[in-house]
Amino acid sequence: MKNKLTFALLFTVFLGLNAAFAQQKIAYADQDSILVSMPEFKGQQKILESYGKQLQATLADKEKQLQTKYGEFEAGAPNWIPEVVDEKRKEISRLQQEYQDFQQNSQVNFGRKREEVLAPLMVKIQEGIDTVAKESGYNMVLPVTMLLYADNADDITNKVITKLGGTAGN
Repeated sequence: MKNKLTFALLFTVFLGLNAAFAQQKIAYADQDSILVSMPEFKGQQKILESYGKQLQATLADKEKQLQTKYGEFEAGAPNWIPEVVDEKRKEISRLQQEYQDFQQNSQVNFGRKREEVLAPLMVKIQEGIDTVAKESGYNMVLPVTMLLYADNADDITNKVITKLGGTAGN
């Protein structure tokens, strides 16, 4: 009797879950495609490229300065007294550490700058996805990167691109 009651309860719960899932309408979107299709993206991309070039130029200057000091050391070390050799080694070591620190910080700073520059666009993308999902009656929108398979009919990427003023690819 207890097994029959448990089975009946589980069967009822299963039917209820099945009905709940059947009512869900799920779509997906490719945020990267939407981003690069936005009219504002090119301007933001230019800002990032300019920032990246500034970082690269500064890094190249630091590398050149380090190479120059090392070349001077190589040429002059045989003629210097030990105290000067030690001082020059310390200076080269300091410059090398500054170069490495700047290189690491540049990568972190570029990532932060990218987030800062693209954040307003990502907010706009989310608003576009929300609007299209509501207009189309979707309960949920997943990123395309989460899917192993999906029917193209549930792809709202082009609708969002059009909604945000971009040119849809397909």
